[in-house]
Amino acid sequence: MTTIDRFVEDRRARWARLGNLIFEANGRVERLAPDDVLELGRLYRSASSDLAVARRDFALDAATERLNDLVAAGHALLRRLRRQRRFTAWDAGVTLVPLCCAAVFFAMFLVLFFATGIGNASTFQMIPTIMRKEMDRLMPSIDATTRQRQAEKESAAITGFTSAIAAFGAFFIPKSYGTSIDLTGGVQAALWGFFIFYVICIVITWAVYTRKGGLLHDIERGGGISSAVQPAE
Repeated sequence: MTTIDRFVEDRRARWARLGNLIFEANGRVERLAPDDVLELGRLYRSASSDLAVARRDFALDAATERLNDLVAAGHALLRRLRRQRRFTAWDAGVTLVPLCCAAVFFAMFLVLFFATGIGNASTFQMIPTIMRKEMDRLMPSIDATTRQRQAEKESAAITGFTSAIAAFGAFFIPKSYGTSIDLTGGVQAALWGFFIFYVICIVITWAVYTRKGGLLHDIERGGGISSAVQPAE
């Protein structure tokens, strides 16, 4: 079995079900039961992800064209649903819930980017502070000005290295989503992987820096840096 054949075979049942729902609706979403409309949305999102993979890997194959037609039909049907403005009980159960989910999704993305900005700024503020403390510990016999100069050199090198590693995020995160879709048909596995990674980072940060006795425990609580390692004027 070729790669495209395996790709199609693994997803054939989902695509067939999506096609059946589109056929049953016949251009009017009201003909579907509320649960079927929600299933239609899930299958449409999954097929859209499959189409992105197919266009990348099998752009010239006929299966990609057929999948494109299926996704286009699903999009047209769901677009009619979004245009509806009748707030019946059926509409409230089917239309408003996805809108609420979209609002929550948008709000969480705002929180995500806000937290990312805080984390990014905190990281680059931590580096020079840590290096000042480390120079004080590693070079106690050297005068304060020399320690400060060495701390600045080390901080610059570490900041550059950290920025280089951060640049991999633009590749790694989309690649993680793509791999998750290829293996499971959705992005949930990638999101769980990110969540576990973030938890590990939080634990390591607490254990090394913020717990009592950690490198930054006293500074975070107003202890400050000893005068011997304050920035040179």
